Amino acid sequence: MPLPEGALSFAKLEALGNDFVAVEAANAAGLDLFALARAVCDRRRGVGADGLLAIDRAQRPARVEVYNADGSVGGFSGNGARCAALLLAQEREEEQSLAFVMGGAPVEARLAETSQDGRAARVALTLPPARFGPEAVGARRTLLDEQGWEGQLWRAPGLGPCALVDVGNPHLVRVLQAPPDEAQLERFRCDLAPALAAHRAFPASVNVQLAWPAGAAGVWGLAPWERGVGPTPACGSGAMALAAALRRVGLAHGPVEVRMPGGALVVDAAEEAITLTGRAQLRFTGLWPCA
Repeated sequence: MPLPEGALSFAKLEALGNDFVAVEAANAAGLDLFALARAVCDRRRGVGADGLLAIDRAQRPARVEVYNADGSVGGFSGNGARCAALLLAQEREEEQSLAFVMGGAPVEARLAETSQDGRAARVALTLPPARFGPEAVGARRTLLDEQGWEGQLWRAPGLGPCALVDVGNPHLVRVLQAPPDEAQLERFRCDLAPALAAHRAFPASVNVQLAWPAGAAGVWGLAPWERGVGPTPACGSGAMALAAALRRVGLAHGPVEVRMPGGALVVDAAEEAITLTGRAQLRFTGLWPCA
């Protein structure tokens, strides 16, 4: 069946409730992808999503670019990468490893427990190790305290020392000693996280993650706040940043389970690489009118 003139085919996917609209870069050639991201991600007038994935299969390896819901460049997305891997794997007859590049970061993916229709799978990603510090996240060091980044920026009530971590995109991670109550979470989502993301120390903004121990050893809770989006049910790269920060300070020595509102991920932030494992699902496909 031929496509209606001016229509762009898309796929809607989600990983732990973090949802994406994916398009083929070849089909979207000539389109303003920044404007397209804003339009399709609009939850009232568009498809509705946290981000847009533009997949270029013509490249070897394939390349995936991420655009946030506000039209800004997303860089890397852990949940988006699992969604992209699910789509890329559909052209293969057997479950096997595949490689692609997302936001400049090389990604290796392996699918398991794939559903019979190929629309859902457990996806394990292997990525480069994390980088730490102001320079890694593009922060203006002159605006930060040289010792642990504990300047005036971090001394707001309820927010203490933070780790600055890059895992393909920049994160500010704060680890609490105990689980927050609902009032603290609401203040984080509505006040602290947006203020930190907009702080002049971060010219390109930053993702903000609030974490806490969640009972059993090796299990952590995480409240994600993503730049260009806001609060999300889950953040794969945020889980990676948390695991890397925990390992760096000796609070983790192997894989950790990161529990978020949308579900849980398993992350192992070793010195040589980070692995991220969780499910991804194709929800539906459709056509977007571009004319």
